[in-house]
Amino acid sequence: MNGPFSSFWSKIQFVYALGIIRKDHYHDLEIIRKVRNVVAHNFDVVSFDDKKITSKTETLKSADEAVKNIAPLESKKNKAKTKTKKISGNISKSQLERPRFSLSVSHIGGRLHGMIIGEIALPLDILKKLGEEK
Repeated sequence: MNGPFSSFWSKIQFVYALGIIRKDHYHDLEIIRKVRNVVAHNFDVVSFDDKKITSKTETLKSADEAVKNIAPLESKKNKAKTKTKKISGNISKSQLERPRFSLSVSHIGGRLHGMIIGEIALPLDILKKLGEEK
């Protein structure tokens, strides 16, 4: 499909220009797009063990934001203070970067979904109320 919104890049630029996403989400979406391009155009790159991928995923910010948002929920649920644990030196880059990538994608997707649903829900409530008044 051709057109002004046919590429992931153009969609990212559009939502950022409209102020729908923040600068840090824009940054992460660009990283996600670059990782996708590396995988799509290099048939030999198929894992997070490849430096072409991990060098990009190391800079994702949304995973850190998601973890910060989860930590208070966990401490409230357990009613105990959570302590930060050091990651073992035995964990490989791929074992760390794959979940960071997935968490970043999920976090941004959830934020966008919440924004879109919130913007659509309000007009639908108004329309429903207008329909009830008739």
